[in-house]
Amino acid sequence: MPETERPEDRRPEAAPVPTRRPARPFVPNTLAPKPAKRFRSRLRWLALGLLALCALGAGLGFWFWKFTTHTSQNTVTVQIPKGANLRQVSALLAEKGLAPKDFRCLLWLRFSGLAGQLKAGEYRFAPGMTPPEVLRKIARGEVDRHPVTVVEGWRLEQIATVFAAGGYADAAEFLRLCRDPAFVRELGLKVDNLEGYLFPETYFMDKGQKEKALIRRMVRQFQQVWKGLSGVEQSGLTQHEIVTLASVVEKETGKASERPLVARVFLNRLKLGMPLQSDPTVIYGLGADWRGRLRKADLRQPTPHNTYVIKGLPPGPICSPGKAALEAVLHPADSEALYFVSRNDGSHVFSRTLAEHNRAVNQFQRGKHTPGAAEGTGSASPKTDAKATEKTTVSADNALSKDNAKATESAGNASSKPGAEQAAPTGSSTESGQTPKPQAGQ
Repeated sequence: MPETERPEDRRPEAAPVPTRRPARPFVPNTLAPKPAKRFRSRLRWLALGLLALCALGAGLGFWFWKFTTHTSQNTVTVQIPKGANLRQVSALLAEKGLAPKDFRCLLWLRFSGLAGQLKAGEYRFAPGMTPPEVLRKIARGEVDRHPVTVVEGWRLEQIATVFAAGGYADAAEFLRLCRDPAFVRELGLKVDNLEGYLFPETYFMDKGQKEKALIRRMVRQFQQVWKGLSGVEQSGLTQHEIVTLASVVEKETGKASERPLVARVFLNRLKLGMPLQSDPTVIYGLGADWRGRLRKADLRQPTPHNTYVIKGLPPGPICSPGKAALEAVLHPADSEALYFVSRNDGSHVFSRTLAEHNRAVNQFQRGKHTPGAAEGTGSASPKTDAKATEKTTVSADNALSKDNAKATESAGNASSKPGAEQAAPTGSSTESGQTPKPQAGQ
């Protein structure tokens, strides 16, 4: 039996030796690109990309250049509505042939910084204007303005009609605002309506203006003229009285040199307590009942403006007086005249006494009456020119009443028996409420 093997007699087993794989032989990769070839390839693709970008840029540049050179061959009017956005403006311009029908207009507006500066209104574009020129004009707000002339001596209805005819205002809304006491107070005027306070002037209008803005503009023009007048405090009259008397002077004569004399006649009468007896005030008071000629019954018609019936000034202006009429009231002529009668040539004869006045009536008006003379209208003066209005003078048979005769007699300017023939001091306009009064010097 074999001898038992002791543990200390055992020999340790040797650790296994790892085997190494034989090294693979180096085989060169002939298919991999060399560094120089890779660089050239990338450079080629970069060049192609740049070339494509340049071509694209050139195409876009040419496309936008065509946009900036687009022109219209005709004069074009465009109304840009209030609140219109960029797309709507662009569509309007394209519809009128002022810009191409694509989004270049929108892009140009955004890149130019004018997108938020476009202004509403009516614009007129001349032939040959390019889209950028058109858009810059809209951004500057250079709206097309049309001249509208308000003639001296016009009433509110006539002013509303002329603005409505041009499409610049609604006549009904215009008149409503002019007669709205609350709105009138907002304008700084202590009157009930704007008769006499819409200054006669040539106004350059655009279609986008509202009635309130238009009225404010006309009242500002009146206030500006008023500030430039002298002699207001020395006159002893209020602003309303001055404007009222100036409106009567305006309607009585279209001859500039006579306005101070006409103003003096009325001021003399006011001072003596005599009625003004101005035919235009009668016509204004008749309103829609005015039929183009004055009758004896019209002179006796009790209206607030009939200065044959009332004493003193009418309650308010009867038209819009011009600057010359206002100055005539503030700086009247030096005269004691109480009467005047038409010469039938646009001028008048002024008289101090009733006897002088009756002689002038006999010379220029008697025997020249129109068929309506028997009813109280005298002959109409011939027009001084194409724009002049006709003027009539009430005959001596229907002039001053007995009470007025007594007032004249007490003033020491005439002597007459009750019921004696006397003549009115003024000439009446035969114009209706729709006929313009001539301007001074016409």
